[in-house]
Amino acid sequence: MLTSVCLSACSLWQGDSGAGSGKTGKSKKIAQVGASILYADDLQGVIHPGMLAKDSARLAREYIDAWVKREVVLEEARNQKKIDKDEIKQKVKKFKDNLLRYVLEERHVNNNLDTLVKDSEVKAYYEANKGNFVLKQHIIKGILIKIPLASTGRDSSSSLKVGKLLMSTNANRKKTLRDFCVKSAEFYHIEDSTWVGFDDLINNTPFNGVNDKAALLKQSKFQYSRKQDKKYVYYLKVRDFKLVNQETPYEFAKPHIVELILQKRKVELIQKMEEDILKKARKSKKIKIY
Repeated sequence: MLTSVCLSACSLWQGDSGAGSGKTGKSKKIAQVGASILYADDLQGVIHPGMLAKDSARLAREYIDAWVKREVVLEEARNQKKIDKDEIKQKVKKFKDNLLRYVLEERHVNNNLDTLVKDSEVKAYYEANKGNFVLKQHIIKGILIKIPLASTGRDSSSSLKVGKLLMSTNANRKKTLRDFCVKSAEFYHIEDSTWVGFDDLINNTPFNGVNDKAALLKQSKFQYSRKQDKKYVYYLKVRDFKLVNQETPYEFAKPHIVELILQKRKVELIQKMEEDILKKARKSKKIKIY
């Protein structure tokens, strides 16, 4: 049996002793599929005070339709004789058991995990596993600047300024370049002492369309590269780079190594917890094997 009632959103929580808030303590019925009933209270997280009537009505209708669709499918599934109900119960029990175990492990890890990883530990891991740290992408230490063409039009000398700053070795170069970028650039990355993924950096720029990225990197290390599209001009200057399949520099590998060390600690914590629980159970004679 399917009943679907279409009501205005503003009337959803109006009292209806015959359908809701009387003896049953429930709010007004909104829809019903077989024995499953959707009440107005169930929509309280969907519709909020102050919403326009048309918006609240639309959201209510979408929620009701989705609920009806879900319940109709579930009703059909419940009535299927070919579905093995015992198998479903076993799967539900297994899911519940796994969820309980996960909650226990998560709580134990959150309460006991030492998240402080010393540099000496990271370096030792890196040195012992250098062969595993091979680059899967080009990485660079470099600068990328994106400037609106409208900005360069107002200052015809801006291109010359950027070029000089990119090639300069002056100690104040970075500060001057930052000041310029804050004023004129839409995007800039000028932290050229930090390794970053090259593809990530040049994504959505004309440099991404260059076929020979290795040649671009080599060229941009000795002389800045400049490209332009309809709205922007882009500058690339490479201080250093590493290519795919080369050894990953320690600085670039460090965050990943920290994650690996923490993951190893989590596994060890869980294993220790399991051993302690097992010892406790044996000591209390809870375990019986027949």
